[in-house]
Amino acid sequence: SWEEQLATAAQEAETYKDRFLRARADLENYRKRSVQFISEGVRDGQRQTFEAILPVIDNLERAVDYQEQHKADSVEDLLTGVRMTLWQLREVLERQEVKRIAALGEPFDPRYHEAVEVQPAEGGVEADTVVGEIQTGYLFGDAVLRPAKVRVAQPRRPAATDEEPLETT
Repeated sequence: SWEEQLATAAQEAETYKDRFLRARADLENYRKRSVQFISEGVRDGQRQTFEAILPVIDNLERAVDYQEQHKADSVEDLLTGVRMTLWQLREVLERQEVKRIAALGEPFDPRYHEAVEVQPAEGGVEADTVVGEIQTGYLFGDAVLRPAKVRVAQPRRPAATDEEPLETT
């Protein structure tokens, strides 16, 4: 009878509704777990980076403490300590895939270099060559973290003379 069919259809609808609600809840739970998993991964990566930087901070503090305790000694010891610490920090960055951008002597490339100064090309240096590095640039993998701020050689412009004929049209 149609009443039995209606009851069966209502029961099926209720079953489908229940399945839908469960699937939606499962999807929402999956989304939350995924977000948490990604957040934990990012947080773990940050933690590892900070852990790698801590020895660098320790060495800088040691260098400062040493210099304060031995004021009469040469600054050369402090400079040596700072150089070693700088080397250590660069090693930490390289392990994190952070690398310096080559600049000096390279052709100017706006993807990696930011021209902040120009000077005439001299001594056989080609135009559009980086002739000075004001601030080091860095890559993270293939992405630019910070472009290198550079001085670029520009072509010499010929001096205007009165002997050049004027163009007439």
